[in-house]
Amino acid sequence: MKSLFFSLTLIILFTLCQCKRDNTPSTGADNFSVKVRLPEEPSRLNPMLSTTFIESQILNLLFLPLAEYDPYTLEYKPYLIKEIPDKQVIPSGQEFAGEARYQFEIREKAQWSDGNPVLASDYLFTAKVPFLPQVNATAWLGYLNNIFAINLDESNPRKFEVIVEKEYLLSIEAATNFQIYPKHIYDSEGLLDAYLFQDLRNARTLENSLSNDSILINFSQSFISDQYSRNTVIGSGPYVLDLWETGQYLTLSKIEGWWGEGIHEETSLFIANPNRIIYQII
Repeated sequence: MKSLFFSLTLIILFTLCQCKRDNTPSTGADNFSVKVRLPEEPSRLNPMLSTTFIESQILNLLFLPLAEYDPYTLEYKPYLIKEIPDKQVIPSGQEFAGEARYQFEIREKAQWSDGNPVLASDYLFTAKVPFLPQVNATAWLGYLNNIFAINLDESNPRKFEVIVEKEYLLSIEAATNFQIYPKHIYDSEGLLDAYLFQDLRNARTLENSLSNDSILINFSQSFISDQYSRNTVIGSGPYVLDLWETGQYLTLSKIEGWWGEGIHEETSLFIANPNRIIYQII
């Protein structure tokens, strides 16, 4: 969904990594930092709600999708998942017969910045949110509307399948190319557990009674608030938000022992060089 933005961001960042370091005296690689000047301040750091390239630059270092285009080879590579699966046509006699099925498994090493594992339930939660009342995620809906159902594997919390429209040319991107949120942070009470993905999807389309559901409305209002756009920003990327001084700067710090280290030979997507990235608002 944001492949072009992500690729441009990586190329810019890698270039900066080679040619610009912090003016603070360095005593070794642990002090490697990069300063990036921003022409304006981000309004929020919430992938589903953010709309500017500046916000995307930062968010792509904090949140990860299941898969992404490698900026060097332009191949579609697995990120949070182990591999890019083949499309399987659902046989007659089964629900959604004639449509396509993708089966995924999240990497065992993948974890959130607070140390919790990334699970299939995080994917399901993320896919539900754009369909909620008052969550203005128009760009995401353009892709997610092509998903008919999401089924979790009861025997493995990292496995799940996604049912998509067979003829949709970007079906694999629709199923994998959006940034995943940690359910245990953004829905710690499990408020969305009682709602099926299909019901929320249809409610958005048909404007039925779920559109006036007080639980969903209250959740939506909380999700779009500053609490989850400034104060709480938790992802599975190599960096965490350290400081946000309004009108002055934002600072990201690389996670020590980030789970993506050691598997970067698979794709340049896993390369994260600077220990600090300082976004100066000028």
